[in-house]
Amino acid sequence: MIKYLLIIVILVSCSNNNSANTETVINESSDNSVVKILDTAVVSKRVKLFDNQKPFTVTLLGNRIERNSTDKDTIKCNHWSLTQKDVLNIIKNSKPIDGTLWDLEFDVLSCSVYGTIIQNNIEYPFTTNSAAYSLVNSGDTTIIYGDYKKQDKKLFLSFPGNE
Repeated sequence: MIKYLLIIVILVSCSNNNSANTETVINESSDNSVVKILDTAVVSKRVKLFDNQKPFTVTLLGNRIERNSTDKDTIKCNHWSLTQKDVLNIIKNSKPIDGTLWDLEFDVLSCSVYGTIIQNNIEYPFTTNSAAYSLVNSGDTTIIYGDYKKQDKKLFLSFPGNE
């Protein structure tokens, strides 16, 4: 009787263990007593970061007045806009910058365009400011791109290096 009960327990435990789709991870707590089972199919769906050096397309949704700007002159925004091709080239020509460079080298003007970038069938919301920088959202990460290309200077109201 005990032999049959043991065989049933082994069969049930084997049928519930799907090792092809799960991974055991020990929690980083001090006592290491908690074990999490993660579905690797879910883990592999992490958002990939946007890469401006790989092919992408741009869809513009419109112009926006930035509320988080010390620049209160919004009249100039009536005469500033970018095309999809402009934004595509700006982002391609830009380089990733950190928050310190953004703070020290770029103005934050009230005029911007916003839309969506598509890369590898993933949508990334973006904003390109009239001060030559773009913000691209990749999940919980925002990548800041600064455009230093002299050829793009004519597209902006302010450019890094202008005093």
